[in-house]
Amino acid sequence: MDASGNAFVPASEIQRGQQAAIMFDVMNRGKGTSAPWNFVVNLPTAESYLFRSGIQAALLPSEKIRFTIGFSDIRSGTTTAVITIDPDNSLQDANRQNDHASAAFYRSPN
Repeated sequence: MDASGNAFVPASEIQRGQQAAIMFDVMNRGKGTSAPWNFVVNLPTAESYLFRSGIQAALLPSEKIRFTIGFSDIRSGTTTAVITIDPDNSLQDANRQNDHASAAFYRSPN
């Protein structure tokens, strides 16, 4: 987070006490409009935390939406956040291989 506390800035390392964020896009790669859907993010916080979104609006073919989720109290060292779209497998999805993504974070141990 920048000094004003209003924007996240890319960083290779997070210091203790700083807020981190993960930004990701969800895109409908199918030929038809999706049904409403949701997602979960397993955040790399000191105490494991699973963020569960509310129901998201249907996406048209090739439509995408960007999400940014901020969090604090990140675990020390290298950790990973895991994003899962449609975690309950309720959508008619021809390719479930693209329903997951991850991002690594590094928090200095001091």
